[in-house]
Amino acid sequence: MLSEMRLGLAILGFSTIVRVSSAAAYSAELDAPPDRVREAAISSLEEDGFKISGARRSTGDVTARRARVVKYTDGKSDAAADLQRIAKVDPNWQADVSSLSEYYVTVTVAMRPAENDKTLVKVSAQITGANRRRGRRGAPMPVPIESNGVLEKELVDHIQNRLTSSANSPPS
Repeated sequence: MLSEMRLGLAILGFSTIVRVSSAAAYSAELDAPPDRVREAAISSLEEDGFKISGARRSTGDVTARRARVVKYTDGKSDAAADLQRIAKVDPNWQADVSSLSEYYVTVTVAMRPAENDKTLVKVSAQITGANRRRGRRGAPMPVPIESNGVLEKELVDHIQNRLTSSANSPPS
């Protein structure tokens, strides 16, 4: 599903449409009941620096957000490597990405019971940059950045590893 964002360029007198995928997703079936998967998902997100903003037991969804202020040293962004790893940074977007003052990653983990005490997990991530003009003051202009799926896959792997290690550890 694609969202449209209109960017008006009043100075040049025309507008353009930029299409950005709203979120990447990664799904897997995990060999554990939903409650254990939910606990592992919350622990994994918190360990990765995310703040849980919504955990709904009734739906099995967990939403978390991580914000990062971008620092520049000698004109280079300290976030460039991280964004190259987790986002589809098209050369046409490079100017926008290199001028970000901060960016946010919102992750949603949806969990549904499956057969034989398993859980279907779907992880989606949305990355939004913020470009502040005038010396990093003033209202931020959102810059949608498409996730490349790496973050989602890593989170599912982290949840699976946490479930495996807790199943192999002796009871306390």
